[in-house]
Amino acid sequence: MPAMAARTLTVLCTLGCSLLAGAPAAFATSGTGTQNPDLTVEVSLASSALDPDRATVGDQVTVVERVTNNTPAVQMPRIVETAQAPGGSPSPTTSRVRIAPHRTYRVTYSYRIFAGIPPGLSTLTLAATNGNGTSTATAEITVI
Repeated sequence: MPAMAARTLTVLCTLGCSLLAGAPAAFATSGTGTQNPDLTVEVSLASSALDPDRATVGDQVTVVERVTNNTPAVQMPRIVETAQAPGGSPSPTTSRVRIAPHRTYRVTYSYRIFAGIPPGLSTLTLAATNGNGTSTATAEITVI
């Protein structure tokens, strides 16, 4: 067996064994917040690069945001998404959404890293607030 084929087989076997053993999949950074028991928030950032925790010029970053209504009643939480690029000021966006009982509101989008973004830590914080309080979660990715 050629050396390259043997190495490929070894890598695939190792990956397969890790997945069967229940090793967690790499999904970059994510955060979950349950400070308010009515609402659970989740946010994650993942780069298209080999290392999903790091992004460089041209990489695509996928964002997944979820807000779950943990109550038996319809909720209309105020949702604030605050992005902060390296060296920049926080940039909040606010909205209200209607979430049915025991359902999840989900938003997924992607963006590309362009040459003007300085290197450093980029964060995304998601907060959902109703009359009983706020749940908050933060995800981050390193721009190199």
